[in-house]
Amino acid sequence: MIFKHANYDTMPKVKRVVVLAAGPSAKKAIDKVRKWKDKDTVVIATNYRFPIKANYTFFISPKVFQQQHKNVTGKIVITKPYIKIGQYRKDKKIMKRIVIFKCGKEKVWNIDKIDIDKNGVVQHDIASSGFGALLLATYFDPTELLILGFDGPNKTGKKYILNHFNGKKQKRKLDERHLKLDNDYRNFMKDKMIPYLFNSGIKNIFLCKEDRFRGIDKSELKIKIL
Repeated sequence: MIFKHANYDTMPKVKRVVVLAAGPSAKKAIDKVRKWKDKDTVVIATNYRFPIKANYTFFISPKVFQQQHKNVTGKIVITKPYIKIGQYRKDKKIMKRIVIFKCGKEKVWNIDKIDIDKNGVVQHDIASSGFGALLLATYFDPTELLILGFDGPNKTGKKYILNHFNGKKQKRKLDERHLKLDNDYRNFMKDKMIPYLFNSGIKNIFLCKEDRFRGIDKSELKIKIL
């Protein structure tokens, strides 16, 4: 089966895109998304079925894809080389919905810039479904982008907890590795991803006040708050 590949030529061009990550603000502020979007807005979700219909759902983890792919709405965007799709080939309904997002293996934390070639292939490991969904958003050539659900972890006692909008919790040890990862993620979002999104042609980026946004001071960013 020949799959559609996500790149600048294959994605439709729209004015507005929404990207939803799984943080609790994606539930708290979902009515703001409903009011902000219009009939032509593209909604990109990550990993789960959200309280709003998604046009595309982005997966990077083979385990999460296996658990959730039958629950989500819209086209299913999977990363290559990470998710192996051959084992699902007999499920024709799923196979017809697949879109391939190609990325490399170089760790995103080790690069100085976001590097995407002319075919829309990301030249490094995108590190998370949230980052991947933001990069996918640029392929639609929007001028406005609403980002929600990038709250980040809570640190309590010896635990590093990621709360999700659907009640799920991811608990990890509050160790040096995860503290560094949290810091690296926050700095990458603030110093590289947000500037890249503006440089891609997006004129206005919107965040909701309910979104902790990894603890980034929103006043430092050239964004609009809903």
